[in-house]
Amino acid sequence: MTSITVPIPDENRMLRIASHCFDRLNTGDVLYLRGSLGAGKTTFARGIIQAAGYKEPIKSPTYSIIKSYPTQPTIHHLDVYRLHGDDDYFLSGLGDTDTSNSIWLIEWPDKVPNALPKPTLEIRFSLDNDTHTLTIPPQTQKRLDLPSGHT
Repeated sequence: MTSITVPIPDENRMLRIASHCFDRLNTGDVLYLRGSLGAGKTTFARGIIQAAGYKEPIKSPTYSIIKSYPTQPTIHHLDVYRLHGDDDYFLSGLGDTDTSNSIWLIEWPDKVPNALPKPTLEIRFSLDNDTHTLTIPPQTQKRLDLPSGHT
């Protein structure tokens, strides 16, 4: 099985795909969201959190590093862009957070490559000429079951 690519022409499609993914996530999952600035990571995370039933506004936790949402199960959304390596992660106290009873959505996991919980799933986001694309590796695709033409 090879990675699939999913074109994302607009925000609504991104949110629908995120909702589809939420339905396939399990408690204890750690989803790495990889990609450049503006590629859609936070929008995708917002879609998952909304699909979990959270009704309040959702913003990127860029400055707070983590935002936890009282959903079933709890969702922890991390944006570790501002961290400068594994030591920053551990000094922040985030290393003490239990992943087993929640879902973790982690943006910029390469910033702290050895400190984060290991991913159970991963999605790559890209933006090229105003076109967003998701690249879904085989292990993640097996769980999320997204056809490349998913709407």
